[in-house]
Amino acid sequence: TGATTTLAILSSCPKLRVLHLQNNPLTKNLPYYRKNVIRACRELRYLDDRPVFPEERRRCEAWCRAMDDSGGDVCEARAVEREVVEALRRERREAEECQWEYWNEVWEEGRACESGRPQDCSLAGATIGETIEEEEKVCEALSFCSNLMEEELGLSLKPPPPPQPDEEKEGTVKIVELTS
Repeated sequence: TGATTTLAILSSCPKLRVLHLQNNPLTKNLPYYRKNVIRACRELRYLDDRPVFPEERRRCEAWCRAMDDSGGDVCEARAVEREVVEALRRERREAEECQWEYWNEVWEEGRACESGRPQDCSLAGATIGETIEEEEKVCEALSFCSNLMEEELGLSLKPPPPPQPDEEKEGTVKIVELTS
């Protein structure tokens, strides 16, 4: 069908990052347009002037897989998508708790050092070697939380940069309707 051909063409563009198909007749023939295009275009960052975040990509991929596995059962696909949304919420909550615990420890350490109670401050009387070890521990904790948020959860600390509307960029394809 035309929808299958459209997805095959789009998926054959490995560097495709930005795609504008809004109001294009191709989208009318493509059921669940946004979900299917996001799944087909692995590197897509913007679709129709809206960013494609990692969370949305995970939801779309799960939804499309469920549609394939269930033979097109929309109810099953929605149920799988809800499960992914719940998993994302759980993962986000765990990452926030990890980050909260770390910053709470740092805050308590800072209070102990500022209070003038050197016995409560792990850096009090430390040699340079011990201080470097403490710095490495802080870096490891920050790295762990950051990696958990970005790699495992797909949570980006910064949104992707918006595309420049009039500027040609490598990997950008704009499909327009041609009329006679």
